[in-house]
Amino acid sequence: MKNTVFAAAIAASLSIIGNIATTGPASAGAPDNCQIISSVPFTISSSGHYCLTGNLGTSATTGAAISITANNVTLDFQGFRLGGLGAGPDTEAAGVSAIGRRNITVRNGVVRGFAVGIALTNPPVLLTSSPIESASSGHLIENNLIDSSTQGGILVGGVGVTVKNNRVVNTQRDDTAMVPLAVMPQLVGPFRPRGITALNVNDGLIQGNHVSGTFSPNGAYGIEIAQSNGVNVSGNTVNFGSIDNTPVLVGSQNALEDTLAGIAVDNAEGAVTTVRDNTIMFDSDELILAVAPANGFGLATAGIMRAPFSSSLVGCKDNVVGGAGNAFSGCTLSQNNLDFTNFPN
Repeated sequence: MKNTVFAAAIAASLSIIGNIATTGPASAGAPDNCQIISSVPFTISSSGHYCLTGNLGTSATTGAAISITANNVTLDFQGFRLGGLGAGPDTEAAGVSAIGRRNITVRNGVVRGFAVGIALTNPPVLLTSSPIESASSGHLIENNLIDSSTQGGILVGGVGVTVKNNRVVNTQRDDTAMVPLAVMPQLVGPFRPRGITALNVNDGLIQGNHVSGTFSPNGAYGIEIAQSNGVNVSGNTVNFGSIDNTPVLVGSQNALEDTLAGIAVDNAEGAVTTVRDNTIMFDSDELILAVAPANGFGLATAGIMRAPFSSSLVGCKDNVVGGAGNAFSGCTLSQNNLDFTNFPN
């Protein structure tokens, strides 16, 4: 797997989408001490508690609908929607963005149709694989629905960050173009969408999230842990299934690039990632899987995959993978994992 990662600015099947509410409550008041965001784009430049009291939308193709430039901010959507579909499929905009901030909480939102739904990250200058540095810390992203992003659902970086109990669905791009987006200036190579990415994280928790429908012709990652250390990935569900009821062709040229991976880990030597109690499902009846190329580095589908040239430590325990070409690729410690790819019907 080539080390391609996002830069900083930026339930069991897809049928779950039909059960997801697409609008927030009919009306809601602002809690005490909550500053209301009534239109976008909006910049939060002071610490405090901010809320939505209605659905908001934008057709801007760059920047962020809500930019956070202060520390110690709570953004509560109260179930309302932030929409960016009006910008079209080539949007370079983010829904919510904070760069190099501390203690940002984003919760209870529906974020739809942006290049990246929520991005709380380090500045690009700190995106180095070793040593792990951070100007970003203490973030919490919880109880959100991130829908129809074109590049990434959730991107988080920093020290002591948590991403939990989110639904990330339909993160898809339908072309194979090189996409050096302004929202991801360090992107290289053919792009793979990610549902959730922990990039340059030290001491992080990715827990209880449901990721489904992540796809591009170049492959896709449900959850990616990159240039990080001490990340616990637990209790998540990643479901590839059928993508918009269309068979998926992966591995057609070089599976080093063309891989569907449930959880992908690409960390520096000595870094530790714990992957536990996750469920990763592929629908083999609806995925057309090509044979991996002779170089042997790539896999058409992988449940939990460590980058081929990575020497980081990946502990895998009590995970369940179904329908993958390779269930556990690169786990340095593997215990009580279940691969029922080849179980008889």
